[in-house]
Amino acid sequence: MAALTARFLVGLGVLLGLVAAVGPASADETADETADERERHLVVGAGGFAGLTGPAGYGPAAELELFPGVIDDRLGLGLRWRGFEGVAQGLVGAGLVFEAGATRPHISLELHADVGWLYGDLAALGEPGLRRIAAGGGVRTQLGLWGPVAVALGGDGYFVFEGARTRLALMPALTICAVY
Repeated sequence: MAALTARFLVGLGVLLGLVAAVGPASADETADETADERERHLVVGAGGFAGLTGPAGYGPAAELELFPGVIDDRLGLGLRWRGFEGVAQGLVGAGLVFEAGATRPHISLELHADVGWLYGDLAALGEPGLRRIAAGGGVRTQLGLWGPVAVALGGDGYFVFEGARTRLALMPALTICAVY
């Protein structure tokens, strides 16, 4: 299982490197943005998380965000994945992301609300055969390092509904991102 996780993280790193090589965003492109017309940008990130509560203690993490969305220039769409001690089981969530403040591409503060599900063989984590649905959100701070490369620290909390039982999963994550 550890070898599979290591291969997956290496693969994500290679993918992130290829994405970063395609075309870095420059400060000149984003400095001309106004509140009325913001350019679209994409954030792709990979890293890891630590489970403070909930079904997993640690694991790989990945994020994908697209701004601006279709409703408002500060609303975007987000997709998050957390692997529970590997990739065979985990949580996938999708939802809305609100960019609360930003000096793009250097610093960004985002709030997100997600709905998702737990997948994989979760028999070791509870009763087998139950459908587990998750709903939650969190806050994410992104700091630009160089060109399109940024580091992001997020704090996520999800309510996991397992039949008649509900648990709270707190999962802070640290990811390295490519911002376009």
